[in-house]
Amino acid sequence: MLVVGSHSIPLWGKPAVEAIRKLGIIKGIGAIKFAPHTFGTRAEAAAILQLLQATNINKES
Repeated sequence: MLVVGSHSIPLWGKPAVEAIRKLGIIKGIGAIKFAPHTFGTRAEAAAILQLLQATNINKES
């Protein structure tokens, strides 16, 4: 689990964050930091969308 910053994730959101982390869709900042209240960049958003699409394609195959 992401350790630093995980206290900022609401309890209802922690299972979803952990699931997408395990899928490799989000990685956090560095090895263990998650910053849910920071702004993401366009590049980060594009990377997440690509990973989501790739994950969805793999499940349909």
